[in-house]
Amino acid sequence: MITESELKVGVHRTNTGERRARRSLFILTVLSNVIVLPIDSKVADIHAGIVATLTRNGTTIGPHDNWIAATALKYDYELLTTNVAEFRRVPNLRIIEYPNSS
Repeated sequence: MITESELKVGVHRTNTGERRARRSLFILTVLSNVIVLPIDSKVADIHAGIVATLTRNGTTIGPHDNWIAATALKYDYELLTTNVAEFRRVPNLRIIEYPNSS
């Protein structure tokens, strides 16, 4: 859900109708090929643990990234990302680096 919202922010921030249409089509294409996972109490508990651990270690990551990591951990999924440096800070999170992200 968090990633879906982040993508949709890009639609709302665009400055032309043409870009808005292209971005909306891209999001529809992505969402038609994935399952959007819900945030529930278990994800919230994992999220709280991540935030507490990273804060204690002085290695925090972006607030939305905490939710994304918690969701991946709850469902035991690997996380595909271009933001490997931040997500590596999350204990036990399995990461796949998106090609050409470096």
